[in-house]
Amino acid sequence: MVVELAILPLLNQVRFSVDDFRMVARLNADPASVVVRADAPWNTIEEFVAEAKKRPDQVKLGASGVGSIWNLAAAAMAERAGAGFLHVPYPGSAPGLLALPGGHVDAGATSPGEAAAHVQAGKLKVLAVMSDGRVPGFESVPTLKERGVDLSIGTWRGLGVR
Repeated sequence: MVVELAILPLLNQVRFSVDDFRMVARLNADPASVVVRADAPWNTIEEFVAEAKKRPDQVKLGASGVGSIWNLAAAAMAERAGAGFLHVPYPGSAPGLLALPGGHVDAGATSPGEAAAHVQAGKLKVLAVMSDGRVPGFESVPTLKERGVDLSIGTWRGLGVR
């Protein structure tokens, strides 16, 4: 992910930079999304944000670790929506998504594609995507922009050579 290639050197976690690679192919692009348990009390992103405003820094929002794209997306959403979430870092999207059904977190920030199997199994629901337009396969899910939060953020994955 180019995001991590750009961020990890700034966090002094690696000894290379994005300039050390030549990107040769883009494999996909994913927007961020907000995912909750299927039985969560929130059915809209507005309800979820209202809860976070009512209980600042108590609504637990899981995402990949500090400085990851999904952490940045969650932080940007909190800032733009004027809500405070308790960020719960996970070593990746998969562990964060598994924490949702168990009630360890209230929501997750990840790509809709990464949550798709859980959504199709009826365990999770996507409240909003952080893109300019609706996402194929998730056409019924509104964008944050449609709901008054001006935010479009995501990542792309590709191949690079050093």
